[in-house]
Amino acid sequence: MLACDGTYLPIEVKWTEAPDAGDARHLNCFLKEYPTFGKGYIICRVPQKIKISDQVMALPWQTFLDEIAAAIAPPGSCGGR
Repeated sequence: MLACDGTYLPIEVKWTEAPDAGDARHLNCFLKEYPTFGKGYIICRVPQKIKISDQVMALPWQTFLDEIAAAIAPPGSCGGR
């Protein structure tokens, strides 16, 4: 879970290069239980972002901070760019 100024972003880190729905099952379960969180992310070894489900994206570990900075914080706060 990443947090900034009361905004929380559920993440899961996986070693896989080919994430699928099975890899997102815990995030999907969490997001079903807490729908106000909206989206979750799998940080893994994919070469580019991939949509796993309506609420879960897989992001490359090398660039995930750039990808989620806007989701968790407006520019200039908590490391937002």
